[in-house]
Amino acid sequence: MEGLAEESATQAQGMINKEVEKALTVYDDIQGQIQKVEKLSPAEARVIHVNELLKSAYEKASTLILTQEESEALMKEFTDDEIEIKPTGELYIPHIYIRERLTQVLRPGQWTPVLRSIKKEGNKLMAEVVLLIRGTMCGEAWGAMDYYPTGRMDYTDALEGAQGEAVRRIAAKTLSCGSQVWKPAFCREWIKKYGEQYETTDKYGKKVKRWKRKDSAMVEELEPESNVESNEKPKQVIVIGLVDEVQKKQSGTGILYLITVDNIKYSTKEFKFAEKANNARISGSKVEIIHEQNQYNSIIDLKIIDI
Repeated sequence: MEGLAEESATQAQGMINKEVEKALTVYDDIQGQIQKVEKLSPAEARVIHVNELLKSAYEKASTLILTQEESEALMKEFTDDEIEIKPTGELYIPHIYIRERLTQVLRPGQWTPVLRSIKKEGNKLMAEVVLLIRGTMCGEAWGAMDYYPTGRMDYTDALEGAQGEAVRRIAAKTLSCGSQVWKPAFCREWIKKYGEQYETTDKYGKKVKRWKRKDSAMVEELEPESNVESNEKPKQVIVIGLVDEVQKKQSGTGILYLITVDNIKYSTKEFKFAEKANNARISGSKVEIIHEQNQYNSIIDLKIIDI
């Protein structure tokens, strides 16, 4: 009996030792992961965290079910007035129209772009975006936008523009929402009807040909004078006044909005600022504009002040 007891005790001790070894191995793995995470930059750690959160969405990829009405509404062609042409001749649908379409069809809160990662190469800011609809991954893409620290397109503007470009690509290529501007035949016909070439001078003084809509006015090139980043920041000025006029024009770098306040023009590429200014003009409210003190009075921020 004593021999059996000793044998059982030995076996039990062996099992305990194995479990202890397993626990120590797990502990060492956890410690290694902790040390690895501690060495990561905040941006790298964020990517890992976002990827963990996206696991369930990826597992449901290609399983989203839309109603017939929703599918038809998403794929409905945009009007010719909602299409713009880049100075280089490519057609595009401003991402605000794509976002509005997604919200109208799917309802607010039923879709969202998730920013997975950000890269910067020279003056180009790139955003990797995953589109989620009702918890399901429906596509991913990279978007890019030029970023000039001392120009009108600051970091936040460039990041927002890059995300908008990614959403536009996913919507067109995955959901067929706005895909018409990716079709060569459609683009050729649209340009014949609404496109127009004009000659202008670029920032180097060289004469170049650009494209615009026939119903858009031509404005001068508004490229930054230098692509070199500088620590010097343009002086910022605050003005308060009533909006006289809001104009939408085609510039050498895209759509430009000119906002006239008390007979002085201020410029921006941000649709949201133009929209606020127009709402203020209609309601008779004053606006507070923060702008750079340069030849373009480039708007940094615009708020409505009720009176």
